[in-house]
Amino acid sequence: MRNLVIMPTERKTLNLGEYAEEATIIVEETAKPCVTFLEANTDSITLEELANKCVVPTWANLESTISHQDFVSCVHEAHSTWQNTVRTR
Repeated sequence: MRNLVIMPTERKTLNLGEYAEEATIIVEETAKPCVTFLEANTDSITLEELANKCVVPTWANLESTISHQDFVSCVHEAHSTWQNTVRTR
């Protein structure tokens, strides 16, 4: 069996000083949108306007879904119940 012998080699560095020049870093700042997608496509209205002016979505078979105002009321009621439970502990 032959032995492998690793010998150090001479390291050569390239001297590119005569070709180098000062570098200028250019950073292009991208414009950030001032509003998010949902904010840009949302108008604020009252719950009364939501109940009286908005259409309740339905499925193709005309089965009604939960209306926006019912959803908001349900979540508000659930949060209030939870908050009262946490406060009484």
